[in-house]
Amino acid sequence: MFTFNDNGVAYLPWYHNQGYGDMNPYDAYKYDENTDSYKLVLTADSWTRI
Repeated sequence: MFTFNDNGVAYLPWYHNQGYGDMNPYDAYKYDENTDSYKLVLTADSWTRI
């Protein structure tokens, strides 16, 4: 499920995370007025060193 913010950024968490990080990974999309669509701008993941 997307979380939309007033600044034009939408966040989409990964629901099938198989990693070992301390945070929930997600993708971030930025609204592009020229194309009237959202573009992927960031993917965040984490790993915890053991």
